[in-house]
Amino acid sequence: MFTRILCVAAGGALGSVSRYLVVVGMSRHVAGAFPWWTLAVNAAGSFLIGFVARIFYQGFPGHEFYWLFAVVGFLGGFTTFSAFSYELLLMLQKQQYALFALNVSLHAAGCLAAVIAGYHVSKIIFS
Repeated sequence: MFTRILCVAAGGALGSVSRYLVVVGMSRHVAGAFPWWTLAVNAAGSFLIGFVARIFYQGFPGHEFYWLFAVVGFLGGFTTFSAFSYELLLMLQKQQYALFALNVSLHAAGCLAAVIAGYHVSKIIFS
């Protein structure tokens, strides 16, 4: 059990730091009311979970610890659904309804497309 917790904790720490670096890097270059950094992180996380999930579903040997590290830990720490939800709340409070609708639409469609793309890229590479 301790090894499993350590896998999740190590992955989570790396995922959180990676998310922070993406936000800092993008916020220096992208301005405006729309939170592009959150969309980028969520889309990248969706792509990666699609990519990694297909590898594990194909019977990756000893996959439990890798899954805990990569998906539960890293991607759990990297993706930002709570930040996304809070940004939506702020948009509603500011009555930025068009930005709200754009944000929800891009996250839903974009992240679904990203997870499908990740799955298929993994299939191409590892088949």
